[in-house]
Amino acid sequence: MNESRADASSVVYNGQVLVTGGTSDDKIIVSSIEQFSRNPNPLIPPCWSYFSFNLPKALNGHRSVLYNDRMFVIGGYDEEKKKYSNMIYEIQLRFPFTTKVLAKLPSSTHMIGCGVILVNDKILIFGGRDCQSKTTAKVTMYDITMNTFQELAPLPYKVFNMATVNFGENVVLVGGSDQFYFVDAKSTVVSYNIKTQKSAMLPPMKHTRSQCCAVVDGNSLVVMGGIKHGAVALNSVEAFDFRSSKWRSLPSMKEARRTFIAEIV
Repeated sequence: MNESRADASSVVYNGQVLVTGGTSDDKIIVSSIEQFSRNPNPLIPPCWSYFSFNLPKALNGHRSVLYNDRMFVIGGYDEEKKKYSNMIYEIQLRFPFTTKVLAKLPSSTHMIGCGVILVNDKILIFGGRDCQSKTTAKVTMYDITMNTFQELAPLPYKVFNMATVNFGENVVLVGGSDQFYFVDAKSTVVSYNIKTQKSAMLPPMKHTRSQCCAVVDGNSLVVMGGIKHGAVALNSVEAFDFRSSKWRSLPSMKEARRTFIAEIV
């Protein structure tokens, strides 16, 4: 990328990866957005470029989801106000690239290190912690069309800094921690059914991981990096087969990473 970024957020829009905000290598929180584009001509390599607009705020630790031609940016640390945001911003990804405040999160919603998934026209917010380091098991649903919030059945345990992915009618939450000052990384994996609001425990990972990253590729859940007990960064990668319910190790990343993002394009 043109800038180093940690705690950034991303969406895939028209086959391009948009990476928003984050903390640069000189510890500055940025508002810029970069896009990763592939040229139809295979002789021209893919490239990174700055998008046509920036986030409305310099943010890190925020979450983003794509809804039609709009990107919703949820929470994050607001560099200008020096505190965590309770806003959901709506950004139009087509000209004239308008931005507005879509909603304010309920005070009971913990946004630090939460998991966020878009399901149809609803945004689901899982777990997280508040500024007093209190971790929660709450699940909050925001209905985009009705502009309303609803609290759903909670997770079976308190957790934040987990990886969160969508698989069919289920949201899968991987690893994470329930402590802030002393990292207590988890190997647990839970599947949350969107319709029934019931949780089911899946076989645990081979490694404990917090601040890890995950993607779903077909019937495989691929989990990468993160930190283990003692805040040691990991470069290991493992995959869970939903059909066999078994984990297997994959080749490691070239470097250890945490608080990073991944997309399949």
